[in-house]
Amino acid sequence: MDKGQAAGGFFSPFLERQRIQKVSKFIKTDSTILDIGCGRAKLLTDLLAQGKIVSYTGIDILNSILEANRSSFPNHSFYNSNVNSEQLPLELKDKYDYITLIALIEHIENAEQLLKHLSEKLNNNGAIIITTPRRGFEWVHNLGAKIGLFNQDAAEEHNEVFPNKKSIAQLASRSGLKLVTFRYFLGGANQFAVLKKEE
Repeated sequence: MDKGQAAGGFFSPFLERQRIQKVSKFIKTDSTILDIGCGRAKLLTDLLAQGKIVSYTGIDILNSILEANRSSFPNHSFYNSNVNSEQLPLELKDKYDYITLIALIEHIENAEQLLKHLSEKLNNNGAIIITTPRRGFEWVHNLGAKIGLFNQDAAEEHNEVFPNKKSIAQLASRSGLKLVTFRYFLGGANQFAVLKKEE
């Protein structure tokens, strides 16, 4: 999903900022980051604005956005891939301290397969950071998209049922990971989860 298209709904830019800030606060300086579904690299923008020095790699499905990112951030890497239907780009030979999926997991058809691939790209003690809407709020997203509060394209791409804490923990376990941090935010409507490799 292109997080850069969030302006399609009245509240979408605000929600996007909240998610980005929740994740960026967790990331330490001098880190390596793989941002899946990076959109216009707003996570990188926020990290740099905080003065954090990072090595950033972004993956997105839209080449036009990636070209703009490469122009704006020539010292960082951007690759085209649809993680819903393809393997990770072969160019990804490194391992990362943080892999982020911001408002993305609810769009992935085979999240277990994706997380298994991503776990192989984690450094020792690395973390996969996920934000996702909370189960039970599907009707809010669907109604909000219909009346223009949220991005309609994004709402149509959502899986039928959002994850919850239990399903995220189960998904992590099946993928060789464990849920180590979990919080609600945005009034309980969104979830922040951190997964690490099983030791």
